[in-house]
Amino acid sequence: MRTIGPCWREERGATALTLLWATLAAPFFAFCLQAMLTVYIVHQQLRTAADAAALAATRAIVDLLPAAVEEEAEARVDRVLSDEEANRQIEEEIAELEAEQEACAADPLCVPLTPEEVEERIKAIKVRAYRQAFSRLFRGTLSYGMAEKIVEGTWGSTTPREKRDELIPDDGDLACLIRRTAHRHEARVLAEAERLARLNGAELKRAEVRLIDVDGQNYVEVSRKVKPVGAPWLFPDNNYPELAVEGKATLERVGHRTPDYSSGC
Repeated sequence: MRTIGPCWREERGATALTLLWATLAAPFFAFCLQAMLTVYIVHQQLRTAADAAALAATRAIVDLLPAAVEEEAEARVDRVLSDEEANRQIEEEIAELEAEQEACAADPLCVPLTPEEVEERIKAIKVRAYRQAFSRLFRGTLSYGMAEKIVEGTWGSTTPREKRDELIPDDGDLACLIRRTAHRHEARVLAEAERLARLNGAELKRAEVRLIDVDGQNYVEVSRKVKPVGAPWLFPDNNYPELAVEGKATLERVGHRTPDYSSGC
C-alpha cells in the first residue's frame, strides 16, 4: 500500500489536471467552432447574393436590348437610304430603264412594260442597291425580304426580333450592341444588381463590377461584415472584418443567336 499510495495520488492528480484543462479548453473550442460556422454561413449567403446580383445584371441588359435594337435598326436603315453610292446607282438604272421604255415606245415591234411592271423593275433596282449598300456599310448580308420592306417603307412595323436578325445579322455586331447597351445604361444595370445583392443581405462593390467583358460575362463582387460571437469585445471600434465573394453570369444567347464577343467593335 505504501508503494501504491503515491502512484494513486499522482494518477488522481493527473486526472484532475486533465479535467481542468478540458474544462478550460471546451469554451475556447466552442468559440472557435462558432466563429467558423459564422464565417461559413456568411460565405454561403454571399455566394447566393453574388450569383443573384450577376444574374440580375444580365437580365437587366436583356430587358434593355429590344429598345437598343430598335434604335440601331433605325440608324442602319437611315444610313442605307442616304448612301450616296446607292442613290446614284438607283438614279442611273432608273434613267436607263426610262430610256429603254422611250425607245420601246418608238418601236412598233416592241411591247413596252406596263406601269405595274415598271414599278416592279424600279423596286428590284432599289432592293439590289440597298443590299449592296448594306454590305458596304455593315457586316453581314441584308435579306431580300427586309430590303423589300425598306423600299416599301414597312420595315418599321416588324418585330424587334426581326429587326435584330435581319438588320443586325452579324453575331459580332450583336455582341457590340450588347456591350454598348450595358455600358450606356450602366447605372440602371448596377442598380438592379445592387437591389438583388441587398435582398440577399450583401452590399455590391460597384468599383469591382465589370459588365460584358471579352467573354460576355458580367462580373460582380459582393461583401458583408462578419460578426462572430464576441465581436463587440474583439472589435470594440466596430471595425469588423469584411468577407467578399465574386459572382459571374454570361449572356450566352439572345433568342437563337450566339453573340461573338471575340469580334472587334
